[in-house]
Formats: sequence, structure tokens, C-alpha cells
Amino acid sequence: MKKIILFLLSFAVVSTSFAQLTLLHTFPSCGYFYTYGDANYLGESLNRYVIKNDNSIQIYKPDFSLEKTVNVNLPSGYVLNSISVSKHLYNTDNSYEIYISSISATALSNQQYNSYYYCAIIDENGSVLHNFGNAYSASGSFIHIGGQLRFYFMKKMYGETSYITEVYSCSGNYSGIAPTEPSNMLLPYPNPASSIVNLPYEIPQGTTAEMRIFNLDGQLVDVKQIGSHFNNIQLNVDNYTPGLYFYEYNGNKGKFIVQ
Repeated sequence: MKKIILFLLSFAVVSTSFAQLTLLHTFPSCGYFYTYGDANYLGESLNRYVIKNDNSIQIYKPDFSLEKTVNVNLPSGYVLNSISVSKHLYNTDNSYEIYISSISATALSNQQYNSYYYCAIIDENGSVLHNFGNAYSASGSFIHIGGQLRFYFMKKMYGETSYITEVYSCSGNYSGIAPTEPSNMLLPYPNPASSIVNLPYEIPQGTTAEMRIFNLDGQLVDVKQIGSHFNNIQLNVDNYTPGLYFYEYNGNKGKFIVQ
């Protein structure tokens, strides 16, 4: 009996040595904390929580105090799909700049496929700095190439078989990039991966698409064709250099780590 009591006491001591977590704050919706090595990969960290709603964005400081609310003036029927918050990319001032991607269920239901996505770059006051217009599918990303920061925007109109890529030079100093994925983006697994990583996807029945994989420098390292008969690909990363990678298809974006 004495041995059993001693065992239980020792188990209780060991059990209480784990789970040293203290809840600091609970947000009412999905939030992102931008830190170096995760979302921010080209410059210093923004160190901010960002909450995305249908047509507004709230930026919180590390102490959970509200710093800025950005009201986004979207076309009727559109809601925010994904955002990238930054500073010093497009301008030299210290204000926030936000790349937005929005979608319209109304346009899709009315078969206005060329108006399904609306993308733009806005400032922290909600003013549009650049309007990329509407498209059936669209995505935007930064690349650091040749010592310059460039923004490339890919779009495809309904009925076209390939994307058009527009490349823009950026006047800023590429600090504080903080991209986010759409809230409905399926997550890769296992992540990190050492041999095989599964990249889930969803595309309309009877369609095909192209999935592109990029390294941390924005270089295209792999292209895979995907079809609607399956919902994920198994990517062999045995020959990949360890690090962070990004993939995109039909305007959806995700990331995984190779270890």
C-alpha cells in the first residue's frame, strides 16, 4: 500500500509539471500574430495581431490594445478572402498597406465569372492605392529577385486556359510583410515534412488546375497539375533544401516547412 501511495504522489508531481500555459486573451474571430520566421519572411516583424472580418480589418498591438481599424470599401456583395498587411512596401511613409483579395458569392451564383475575385492594395485609411480589377481567379505575392522587391499578380479570366502574370516594382524597402491565407484554406500535413508532404486542395468538379511551389526567395521550384477527382497531392520533398515553401493554385495559397 505504501508503494502505491508513493507512486501516486510521484505521478501527481510529474503530471503538474506539464501544461504551463496561461490564457492571455481570446479573440472573437480568427486572428494572426505576425512574427519573423512565420508569416513575415522578407523583413522585420510587424508584431501585430490582425483580425479579418467581412469588410474590415482590426490591427492590435502585442498588449491586445486596438491600434487601427481599417474599413474596406468593397464592391456590393463582396467579402474579404485573404489579406497581406505590410509597411514600407509601396510607399516610404509609416502607414499600413494592405493587399486584399475578396470574393463574391453573388457574382458566382449569377454566372458573372469574370467578376468573381476583386483584388486591390489599400492604405490604412481604406483608400485604394492600386486596383487590380476583377477576375475569375487571382492571387498576388512578393518576390525578392535581383536585389529588388517585386510584386507579381496572377489572374485568369473565365474561359481562358492560362494565367496572365503582371510584375510590378515596389518603391519601398520590403520590411514588415505579413501574408495570410484564406480562412478556408486546407492545411498541409505532416508539417514540417522530411520526405512526403500532403497538399490538400479543392477545385470544382470536372476542372483541372496548376499548383505551383515556390521557395523562400520566390523562385518556382515545382509545378503540379491537379484534377477534381482527387483532393490532395503527395509531394516528394526528399531533394528540397530545408526551409519554408509556399504553394498556390486558383488564387489559394499555403505554406509548409521541409526539415
